[in-house]
Amino acid sequence: MFEFRTRVLIGWTFALCCCQTEGMRHRIFFLITARDVLLAKLGECGEDASLLTDSQLWSADHFDRSDWTFESRGTATKLLFLARLRQQYGGNAAYEAFLGAAPISIQTFDEWWSITFHEVDEYFERVEAEISSEILRSISKPGHPALDAWLDGLIRNLP
Repeated sequence: MFEFRTRVLIGWTFALCCCQTEGMRHRIFFLITARDVLLAKLGECGEDASLLTDSQLWSADHFDRSDWTFESRGTATKLLFLARLRQQYGGNAAYEAFLGAAPISIQTFDEWWSITFHEVDEYFERVEAEISSEILRSISKPGHPALDAWLDGLIRNLP
């Protein structure tokens, strides 16, 4: 099953561009996480199991005027995820013991992993530029040299 979860704040900018034939292009994200049943089953396999249990963040371009929906893009991501696992880890003992004979299918993915859709809600740099001088000056410095310098730079560059 595909789940629309939330929007995320991203610390870097992805350009949105206008394409004449495909509409507006957006960068979308899919977070793939192991289900509890997979974690429990592979818990005793040790470090080798991390190739099947570590969360992964995938991204894709999505065009407004396209036959692709968020759900179909998510479904394609599920299939590519399984295909990539087989290509990268086929022959690995943990992979073979667990998924070696399993078909690359939506059902296999849904049994062991979940996927959530995320899109960019805000761009770090845009928010950074829009915060008022009054609010910027009220931020408590966290005591980390790089962060303190970043805040000082924001305040110094105020109009």
